[in-house]
Amino acid sequence: MNEETRSWVELLALQLAGLVVATHVYWGLDRFTEQLRYGVYVDPRPLLFVVSSAAIIAGVAYVALGGRRTPVYVLGIVLMLVYIFGYWGWHLMGHLPALPWVENQPHPHPEWGPVETLFQHLGEDDLALVSKIVEAALAIVLAWLWLGERGRTADDSSASPSADPNSASGTDPDSAPTADPDPSETGDPNSAPSDDPEPPSDGAGNDQP
Repeated sequence: MNEETRSWVELLALQLAGLVVATHVYWGLDRFTEQLRYGVYVDPRPLLFVVSSAAIIAGVAYVALGGRRTPVYVLGIVLMLVYIFGYWGWHLMGHLPALPWVENQPHPHPEWGPVETLFQHLGEDDLALVSKIVEAALAIVLAWLWLGERGRTADDSSASPSADPNSASGTDPDSAPTADPDPSETGDPNSAPSDDPEPPSDGAGNDQP
């Protein structure tokens, strides 16, 4: 994925994330306010929707500030799947009876199957239908971005040159200075150092015995 394509896909993901936040805050904030007013917290969804919406905003801000994209993409995909399957499980298990701390609640539609339960509820709730479509679309777009990020990382690692021990140390074996050979090893008697001291001179250029 080139940079221009990634920019457009990220813009699409940003718009979808905004819609996800809007739907969940619209549904959850008012109900959470009612829970705070009356002190009844049986249904955890309002609080979870508000907190997860804040987490989405924090993830977008983190990426905008130069943070790592891959963990945000993965966490976003997981959150969208939790939204979708959480909605399905909530209605499949009978709403409040799905909660372990709620007892003696009748199942509202025991004769419906899993697929029928999902489509019946989505058909009766326009907000839920829009929310699930947007969440599924955002999960797909984030998966696309994640795969593109992995491909770009693989390309960067394969394009990087292998480490050269000579270049890493900054030395070239061909240009390394060579030491002068030991005269005793060359076999030249004239080049061998003399152990006899130089005779003294008489000042007239004649060596004195």
